Amino acid sequence: MAQIKTIPAISETRDITVKTAIEKTTLFHGRYAPGVVIGAYMVDLALELLPISGEKLNAIAESRVCLADAIQIMTGCTLGNKYLHIKDHGRYALCIYGRDSKRGIRVSIDLNKIDSQNTPVLKQFFEGSRSYASIPRPEQQAMVTQEFLTVKRDIFKAESVLVNLPTKPPLYALCQCNSCGEYFRPTPTLPQCLCQTEPSLYS
Repeated sequence: MAQIKTIPAISETRDITVKTAIEKTTLFHGRYAPGVVIGAYMVDLALELLPISGEKLNAIAESRVCLADAIQIMTGCTLGNKYLHIKDHGRYALCIYGRDSKRGIRVSIDLNKIDSQNTPVLKQFFEGSRSYASIPRPEQQAMVTQEFLTVKRDIFKAESVLVNLPTKPPLYALCQCNSCGEYFRPTPTLPQCLCQTEPSLYS
């Protein structure tokens, strides 16, 4: 990985495009959330810095929260078409990369760039240290968004990367479980039907 030392300021045209993407992602996500707003700006930066053109895209989300929805809306890489990989590392980070070349851009939040004096609620949001005792959650969500919009790309870190993942995970042969009788696709990490290894989801 090679860190990109100078992150360009967002242009007025791109900013308008991102705001449209936020509206679409909010509808898809089900509610307006600061993670959607921040995620949209992260995806936009990755797309602007992407060192390829004319190549189909893949994406990685390193968290299972709002970030993945911004990726799906803005890139067309989805869980359903398997071009979005969820790697739940607990990091607010993403990567957009070329499907064939595997060259891409990883964008993450740099907590050291978030000023606790000028954007205290944004800092608490990423630290996970917010308390709702004095300010209700909806109001704090709005405050996070307002503070983020004063800094935007200033809190991001961007890196040029080469991704070590297959284009799509292989599709394994269908098997019938001897225990429950249902069909499933075994994988190296899930070689048995879940009915034999996990508590039932249903009762």
